[in-house]
Amino acid sequence: MSAILNSLRNLAGSSRANSAGDPGAKFGITPGEEGSGEGGYAEWLHAMRLVARLPAGVPQHFRRKDLHRTGCSLFCGTEGRENQAMLRRVLLAYARWNKDVGYCQGFNMLAAIILEVMEKSESDSLKVMVYLVEAVLPEGYFADDLRGLSADMAAFRDLLRLRLPRLAHHMDHLQRISDGGGVEPPLPDVFTMQWFLTLYATWLPRDSLLRVWDLVLLDGNEVLLLTALAIWDLLQDRILSARSADEFYSCMGGGAGAIWDAGDALVARVVAFGSAPELPRLRSLHRYRVTPPAPPSVPSHPPLQSAVSQSTHT
Repeated sequence: MSAILNSLRNLAGSSRANSAGDPGAKFGITPGEEGSGEGGYAEWLHAMRLVARLPAGVPQHFRRKDLHRTGCSLFCGTEGRENQAMLRRVLLAYARWNKDVGYCQGFNMLAAIILEVMEKSESDSLKVMVYLVEAVLPEGYFADDLRGLSADMAAFRDLLRLRLPRLAHHMDHLQRISDGGGVEPPLPDVFTMQWFLTLYATWLPRDSLLRVWDLVLLDGNEVLLLTALAIWDLLQDRILSARSADEFYSCMGGGAGAIWDAGDALVARVVAFGSAPELPRLRSLHRYRVTPPAPPSVPSHPPLQSAVSQSTHT
């Protein structure tokens, strides 16, 4: 998200500065703002997808703001209390905007990163969070019963068997032979649940995380599952050496460092997986199995600005 937004802001400013000498050198932060219509938007989106796939991500000189600080550093220290208050107001505003969801586990990580990327603008952060949760992520991801998340975890296990069959078979085997007679949960679920709930905020280093978010926003929520595939693929050799569930967890403990060191290799692996055309079918299948289909409800949302204002006075 930040990589795209910051690069486009700089590119837009640079393009406007050069437009006097070159009438064709026009670029704006809003796709199609020059009146190019749907065709212009398609070209813009295609260009941004290419930029997000560059070997090192968005070029550093495109970025207007240094976003190297982690979410922890933003909310710690002397300045941390004020930032924590901002975070609380954004979360409260979203809970008032969407009373059906309210607050869900993982929201604090999402909101913290969004707040940092949006340069501490609470109203902009709320808008981005609403868009991310309600327009980008699968339906029901943060419902009370986590129906959408549960369906995605089950769909991912099937996707893992299709794309990385040897690894999937090995993890199934480790689950079966573990002590407890079948009590052990599916081994991928132990990690993918946290990955999906926080959009990898607790697992990936900042640069990799923001690049994954760029791809999610540009290509859609299937990137969440493709990223999980990429992580398991990078850790495959380690995991295949495990001979028990305990050894598997030890491998994953050490594997986190390997992912932090992967850098461009992780995003390159995500891109290499391409798309997942089988995913809609798998999601639909498991969503039906997780819970019977319910009549669609149309939430009545208060105005966004009203939600922000109410949270400010709380």
